[in-house]
Amino acid sequence: VVAAYRALEGTKNVLGLTNYSVLLQEYLAGDEYVVDTVSRDGVHKCVALWKYDKRVYNGAPVVYYGMQLLAIDSEPRLAEMVGYTASVLDALGIRHGCCHTEIMLVERGPVLVEVNCRIHGGEGTWAPMAEAALGYSAVTAMLDCYLDPAAFADLPVVPSDFSVHVME
Repeated sequence: VVAAYRALEGTKNVLGLTNYSVLLQEYLAGDEYVVDTVSRDGVHKCVALWKYDKRVYNGAPVVYYGMQLLAIDSEPRLAEMVGYTASVLDALGIRHGCCHTEIMLVERGPVLVEVNCRIHGGEGTWAPMAEAALGYSAVTAMLDCYLDPAAFADLPVVPSDFSVHVME
C-alpha cells in the first residue's frame, strides 16, 4: 500500500492537479444493484430494483452496458438486499423522499456503495420502463408520498407483479 501511494504521490491527475492524497477502497467482487426507494414517515417502499450489466470491454474492466428491472423474487438474495437498504436508510435517519442506493452483492452479503437522497439518475429512461412494467415509477411514488398518502400506502413494499419485463 505504501509503495502504491508513493507511486501516485506528486503525479498529476486528469485535471492537471497534483495528487497529495489517495483514497483506498476495498475491491468488491460481485454484481452491482440499485435499490430505488421512496419513504414517508419512515416507511420505506422499494419502488424499483435494477441490476447493472457491466462487463470488460477493450481492456477497460468496468464498462456499463445497461440495467435490468427485477422483481423481488427473480433472484434469491434480493429481499435481503432490500432489507439491508432499509436498515441503511434508518441508520442515516432518512424518513422522507426518494433515495437511490447502489449495493454490491458479494459473497458475504450486500455492501453499500453509495446512497443519495435523490431520484434515479441517467437520462431518465428508467421512468417509462418502470411505468410500463409496474404501473408506477419513483417519480409517481414520490408524488404520491407528498400529495396522496393513501395512494402511497397502496403501493407494494417491493416490486413484484410485472406486466412486461424491461431492460435498458
